[in-house]
Formats: sequence, structure tokens, C-alpha cells
Amino acid sequence: MIGRLRSCAYGFVVRRNLAYAYLPVELKPGATIQVEVFGNLLPALVLPDRQLAFAEARQHAG
Repeated sequence: MIGRLRSCAYGFVVRRNLAYAYLPVELKPGATIQVEVFGNLLPALVLPDRQLAFAEARQHAG
């Protein structure tokens, strides 16, 4: 185990499940990890902490 989820929910604006976790600094955006959800390991991707800002920029640009 390398970290724990702190919060997760579906992001309607970005149209994907988002989970916030404290991870080691060695895991940079683009790293692939596995997340345990109710006993099942699911693939996950480490993203920058700015997903909403990207989505808002797309909405205002269109």
C-alpha cells in the first residue's frame, strides 16, 4: 500500500471518476496505479490536481 483515498466522487464536469489521495512525491502525473474499491483492484491514473480548471477552460473557450 502506498497511500489512502481521502475523497472520491464522479466529476460531472470532467465526465470521469475522481479520487483524491495522498501519494508519494515520486508518483508524478501520468503514473499508473491500482486502487482498491470494495475489495477489487481497479486501474487508476495519477493526474495533476487541476482537472476542474481544465474543464472550465474548455467550456469557456467553446
